[in-house]
Amino acid sequence: MKISDIGEFLLIKQLLQILDSDPREILGYDDVSAVKVQERFLVVKTDMFVESADRWPGMPFSSIGWKSIVMNLSDFAAKGVKPLGGLISLGIPGDMDLTNVKELYRGIRNACREYEIFIWGGDTSFAKELVVVPLLVGFSDKILRRSGAKPGDILVATGSFGYTPVAYKVFFGGYKVKDEDFWKEILNRIFYPRVSLKFGVEVARNNIVNAGIDSSDGLAWSLHELAKASKVRIILEYVPIPPRVHAQLEAWGLDPLIPTLYEGGEEYVAIYSVSPENLDELYYLAKKMNVDLHTIGRVEEGSGVYLRKRDKHIPLEAKGWDHFKHDK
Repeated sequence: MKISDIGEFLLIKQLLQILDSDPREILGYDDVSAVKVQERFLVVKTDMFVESADRWPGMPFSSIGWKSIVMNLSDFAAKGVKPLGGLISLGIPGDMDLTNVKELYRGIRNACREYEIFIWGGDTSFAKELVVVPLLVGFSDKILRRSGAKPGDILVATGSFGYTPVAYKVFFGGYKVKDEDFWKEILNRIFYPRVSLKFGVEVARNNIVNAGIDSSDGLAWSLHELAKASKVRIILEYVPIPPRVHAQLEAWGLDPLIPTLYEGGEEYVAIYSVSPENLDELYYLAKKMNVDLHTIGRVEEGSGVYLRKRDKHIPLEAKGWDHFKHDK
């Protein structure tokens, strides 16, 4: 059996079963790893950037550096934890121009300044292609889990979806975007994504939400992961798709929901599950912190993920981005 036959997520689960489990680690299979150290949580995350799998066509080196940090911060935001900093392991071909490596590190520096964290050091080694491996760490008194969603909760998202599917269609599907300003917006979104880190920390610190998950593996897949971890049924009632994204997908003859649900990812939007009585407080905080918050669904007793269309509940497939089943 090949790795491509089982995919990334089943591979991870099978590999974890080989290792001895640490009873101090509280999350198991989740966005980050968290170990109880005395009265606090030590929170650790690593997510690598591999050039052949993760680099968009035309992506500048500064963007690679920026994105390698932000894609790790997204998981911290979903958990409500601010990292202190971390290390960078860098695999680089020997013939890579030094100017490009320095540009990459300026992107790392800019992301660290934006989100007020530090890189303390790391390692470099020869590699056949560029590989950037951040390892970020932090301490927290509280942490959000995937398993905290409760029947009756409301689901919210810290942003909209759809820019990545449009980019995929253009770069790898032969589609065209005629609006130059819109295309520049798409490139900015995928080259220099943002995350609502401070917002995540605040909602966790103030016990406003019950659960959190990063959606960067795709919206449908992330909702399934949340539903499985919390042992609940999720009803998706609204997908926030920006008007120009919606119009572009329709202009191509596509149902905007399908690529947005199944062909996205790398949008770094956090999804939180919140009790109805805390929803107003959450929206107040989002407005105060300039976070683009959307109510997208609700949590019920049961299992699975369903899309509400008129009066029908349509089952959503557990599909999302999988490195071993896609070739960018």
